[in-house]
Amino acid sequence: MSIPAVLGVSGIRPKIVDQAEVPIIVDGTEGRVILWPDEETLQRYRRKCEESERQELQLLETSLLAAVSKDGVEVKVMANIDLPEEIGEAQRFGAAGVGLYRSEFLYIEKSPEMPTEEEHLAIYRHLIEASAPHPAIIRTYDLGGRKIAREVMETREANPVLGLRGIRLTLARPDIFRTQVRALIRATVFGELWIMLPMVTIVEEIRQFRAFCEEVMAELEEEEIPFSRDFKLGSMVEVPATAMITDILAREVDFFSIGTNDLIQYSLAVDRNNEHVSDLYRPLHPAILRMLTQVIGNGRAAGLEVSLCGEMGADPELTPVLLGAGLRRVSVSPRQVATIKRRIRELHVEGLDRLVRDCATLSTGEEVREFLSQHLGPAGVVGLGANVD
Repeated sequence: MSIPAVLGVSGIRPKIVDQAEVPIIVDGTEGRVILWPDEETLQRYRRKCEESERQELQLLETSLLAAVSKDGVEVKVMANIDLPEEIGEAQRFGAAGVGLYRSEFLYIEKSPEMPTEEEHLAIYRHLIEASAPHPAIIRTYDLGGRKIAREVMETREANPVLGLRGIRLTLARPDIFRTQVRALIRATVFGELWIMLPMVTIVEEIRQFRAFCEEVMAELEEEEIPFSRDFKLGSMVEVPATAMITDILAREVDFFSIGTNDLIQYSLAVDRNNEHVSDLYRPLHPAILRMLTQVIGNGRAAGLEVSLCGEMGADPELTPVLLGAGLRRVSVSPRQVATIKRRIRELHVEGLDRLVRDCATLSTGEEVREFLSQHLGPAGVVGLGANVD
C-alpha cells in the first residue's frame, strides 16, 4: 500500500502520548523512527524522498521490459494482491499477472456479513481480465488461525494457527464456502484462472476439493450457468510435511506455490513477528534452501509450474538463490515487481544452481550469507567456473 512501516519499536508510545503535535520520520527502508527531527535531518530526508522518486521513475522504465536474465532465462514476475484496487499498481510496474489474490480480504471487508456469489464473481472477473494474457491465481479463503472467522467457526481453539484453518475450514464447512467455489468456477469463462488451496498437508484434501468442485459444476450445469473446466488447481506449499511429499502431491495438482512466510516459520519454529525470536527467522538457513530445492525440483520433474509468493521472493539479494534453486515464477507486492525484474536482468543464471547446492551443505545461515558474499557478484557467480561479463 506504499505506506512505510517499522515494527518492534519498544518504548516509543510514552514519548508521543499526550503530545499535540509530534513531527516523526518513519524510514521503512533502514528501520528507523526519528522523533522531533532537526532541520538538517529533515533536509536529508527530503533529499532521500527526491532520490526515491527518481529511482521509481527508473523502475517504471524497467517495468516495460521482460524479466530475462543476461543468459536468456525468462522468469515470470507476478503480483500479490490483497485488494482489487491494487491491480492497477501491478500493471503499472509490469507484473505478469496476479500470482496471489488473498480472497479472505473480501471476507474481512464484508464482515460480519458474508460476500455474495455475485460480489465474488465481479472481483474474480476483474482480476482475470486485468491479468490477461497472464493467469490470475486466486487463493481460496485462508481463514482461521489469526484471521478468525466467527461466522464460520463453531468452536474456540487453544492453538488456532495449527487448527481449523485454510483448506481444512473450507472442507469442514462446505455450506459456507460453496458460494466462493461457485463464483470461482463461473469466473473461468473470463480467462485464465488458477485456483490455489492454502494450508494443504495431505493428499486427501486435494481429492476432496476436486470432488467439491465436481458437485458445484454439476449444479451449474443443471442451472444452465456457463463455466469452463479448463482451469488449474494448485497447492500452497507452506508446511514442512507438504514440502516433503511434493513428489506425491504433484500427481494431484497442476501447480505449486511456495508460501515461504509460513514455511520458514513452521520449519524453524519461529514467529517472525515476535521480537524476542525474530532474529532466528532465517530464509538462508540450510534447511530452507534444501526444502526449496526439493519442492522446485519435484514440481519441475512432474512438468508443473512452481511459483513462490512469500516475502523471500521480494528480496533482490535472494533472487540469485531462488533462480539457482530452479525457480522461474515469483510473485511479490506490486511495488517490488520492477525491482525484482531489474535484478533478474542483471544476472547470469548459469552456475547459480551449483552455488545453491554448495550453500545447502553449509552449517548455518550466517555461513551461507558469507559464502554468497564471496562467490556472488552483481551479475552472477564468481569463482565457481561460470562465465560472467
